[in-house]
Amino acid sequence: MQVDLPTKLETGFISLKSFANFDLTDSTGDAWFPDGHGGEPSQIDLLASYSENYRDFDITTGVISYALQNPDDFPFAAERGETKEIFVHASREVVWHLVPLLAVHYDFDEVEDWYFNASVSREFPINEQFVADARVGLGYVGEDQSALGQTVDPVGLG
Repeated sequence: MQVDLPTKLETGFISLKSFANFDLTDSTGDAWFPDGHGGEPSQIDLLASYSENYRDFDITTGVISYALQNPDDFPFAAERGETKEIFVHASREVVWHLVPLLAVHYDFDEVEDWYFNASVSREFPINEQFVADARVGLGYVGEDQSALGQTVDPVGLG
């Protein structure tokens, strides 16, 4: 669910967004998370951001809260629950409708580390209702942020 709110600036808006992953069945097959949570959310994300067009660049900054609903069941972290990040994204359409994007995220809550992503994308309209999107990207993840995906500290990753 997302709500975009206009601001007094013509090109700016505030966005409030929520997102959830739901386990539809009790059996997860070969997935890395455990069985037994059918009908329950596995993660809920809340996002607040501000977007503005500045000198033909689309700039978005905000904060994200990631909340794992069953943190004890995730094999990669002994005591993982909610964490929060701040972020800045900058993009601009250039030649041939290519859109380079630079994204910078900092987890200030649990791992206190950075990750960066640079990508280039292009949309290909199929008709009035459908658009195909092609994207290529390269990222860098700090050591602590990378360790979040592994069981490295039995007393918690914070």
